[in-house]
Amino acid sequence: MRRWAVALLVVTVLVTGIPFAREAFAVDRCLDLGGSYDYSTGQCDMTVTHAYQSFAVRHPWLVVSSAASALGAAVLLFGRRRGVAVA
Repeated sequence: MRRWAVALLVVTVLVTGIPFAREAFAVDRCLDLGGSYDYSTGQCDMTVTHAYQSFAVRHPWLVVSSAASALGAAVLLFGRRRGVAVA
């Protein structure tokens, strides 16, 4: 059971972390060049200043499903220690 929980955590981190990291690096690169990152198109804009939009606002289902998966993995990992029967 513990392997399933660890595998679920790893998949959750990868599914959420990779898109978040790719975007964070793109935003950082754009800002380093003196531009403004357009979150709606995913492009660096050198002429117009764009407002910041959080990752959770733009990708709510990804964030919510990842949080639910992490919670499920925590229940699998720590449920047995508390005497809770986990199938």
